[in-house]
Amino acid sequence: MSQVASRFLEGILLLDGDGRVRLFHRIKNHPGVGVDIKEGLLSMLLRVSAEENPRFVLRVLRETPELVSGDRDSMGRDAVEIAMRSWAKVDPYAALDWIRRLKDRPDLATPAVKAALVAGAGSVDVARGFRMLEELGDYDNDAVGSLAQEANTAEQRTAVLTEMRKLAATLEPSMERTRLENRITITLLDKAVREGFGNGSRWISDAGFSKQSLGNGPAFDYRNMKGEEVGDWMGWIGVQFQPDAGRVTISNLMASWTKADYLSASNWLRGADPGPTRDAAFAAFLTSVTESSPDEARKWAMDLPDAAERERAMDLIGKVASRGAGK
Repeated sequence: MSQVASRFLEGILLLDGDGRVRLFHRIKNHPGVGVDIKEGLLSMLLRVSAEENPRFVLRVLRETPELVSGDRDSMGRDAVEIAMRSWAKVDPYAALDWIRRLKDRPDLATPAVKAALVAGAGSVDVARGFRMLEELGDYDNDAVGSLAQEANTAEQRTAVLTEMRKLAATLEPSMERTRLENRITITLLDKAVREGFGNGSRWISDAGFSKQSLGNGPAFDYRNMKGEEVGDWMGWIGVQFQPDAGRVTISNLMASWTKADYLSASNWLRGADPGPTRDAAFAAFLTSVTESSPDEARKWAMDLPDAAERERAMDLIGKVASRGAGK
């Protein structure tokens, strides 16, 4: 940001809402300011004012398409979304009506603006956010995900899940209903996993998800987990998931963990209880290590105390190494 723009921004922040409105009209009607500079200043002013003066900002942008169109900076487009979210917090039906009147301005009635409407209403009252979603009648856009993105606590996640199930129950089985359920479920699971194993797994277990829905999403990814909790998650997944989905998820987790923290993955594996979870992790660990260093994999396998498991490990290492040699 240039020094001139920085000083202009500082001046804007000193003005109240009415002062910013007056400044907008002074700049807009000033004959001595070039078009490009004028549009840049007006976009910046609207972007800063969108939270406090949402209706004014939306009215101006409705009447001034050059501030939100083309390939120039995105401050005008950002202002639309911020203003819509702010307005929807206090008067969602008026904000909804504004969107419905935009048939001649599809550049304003974007999925992101609809999502801002739903998110703003939902941030005050989750049920109200879902009513806005239902009013829009479109469950395959950013608006669906915006409700789940607002759910940052267990209580908020439960409220979103409850309202989503109510809405889904009113819809006929269809791809639209499936997309609604999947989009929100995946986002809620992702947030729960990121919260940590203790609170996250407890919320997921209590939320009444089916085994099938748990195994269909990308939430149980190594990047979403705290490193020291990956083993806990794998043990939980082995119980909660359907067998096939569980094996795939555990294998992917173990492979990622091995590449990121070989020692921790190895130590967990040595202490894990026998069973399907350890079997899936065992194969994934050895496969990952063999692909990078067959000698290291053999060394690890030979340290196993059980003779039968050593033999099984060496057989797997041989197969993986042979596949790699044949590429």
